[in-house]
Amino acid sequence: MNTKTIGLCAGALIVSASVSQAVSFVWGGPATGGVWETDSDWDTGTAPTMASQDAQVEINNGETVTMSSTAVIERLYLGDNGTQGSMNTLILTSGANLRSGVEPDGTSTNNVTTIGRQYASTLTVLTGAVFTAEQRITLGRSGDANNGPITDIGDAEPSFINILGGMVIVTNNGDIDFGNDSASRNSGGGVVTIDNGGLLESRLDFIVNADPISFKSYVQLNEGTLIMNGNIDVDALIADDRLKGSGLTWDFDVTNSGKTTVLGIPEPSSLALLGLSLGGLCLRRRRAS
Repeated sequence: MNTKTIGLCAGALIVSASVSQAVSFVWGGPATGGVWETDSDWDTGTAPTMASQDAQVEINNGETVTMSSTAVIERLYLGDNGTQGSMNTLILTSGANLRSGVEPDGTSTNNVTTIGRQYASTLTVLTGAVFTAEQRITLGRSGDANNGPITDIGDAEPSFINILGGMVIVTNNGDIDFGNDSASRNSGGGVVTIDNGGLLESRLDFIVNADPISFKSYVQLNEGTLIMNGNIDVDALIADDRLKGSGLTWDFDVTNSGKTTVLGIPEPSSLALLGLSLGGLCLRRRRAS
């Protein structure tokens, strides 16, 4: 290989490295009531948008941020910094469409979306909002036992994903990892709640040795849909308290080809209260007439 060829290869490597390097967007706005779309509240002076595919977005220090727009980013870290006992929160409202784990060239990558990277965090997806993660979500990764904030596994705090009418999709048959299986890292684990007609499409990976002593990660399916790739033993998930909910029904390769679909319906008590409310409304109408 001649000198010119070596120089070109070295230049290509430098360009490649610069393209794959994520740019940090760290929230610096108000601790509560923050709005994602406010440019001045990010340390970069601009909010992450559709054009920010090299963005590593961080929300830390017990902050709460609400989003209603569209953005494509390379990484999402909730709770990378902060204090134990605080909650780092991102809320996607109607119209929000956030996609995480995308390289600047638009291709998917194995960059992990982490909810609770070092400190407890919450992602809430409301009706009309969509959150898409390429490959994988880690929920409740928590602190490093050697140099992080949590030194006792019993002190590890769980993190949460609340799908309240919205949609959370992990692409490429990816999964949600509950906790972290590193021997040097204590894990907070987490809870996923599906309600108000919400939908989660993802495999579930419950890392047994990542469960804190006083907590066991699980999915709470109240009213909504859980779709998992493959023929999943739902009975085993329920028996192991990994999947909770009343009136659950499920099928494989029927509702969705090659996938297990679990449906949750409201508890009978909720339906009874709804019936009483409708009955009272009818009674009032009759009296009025």
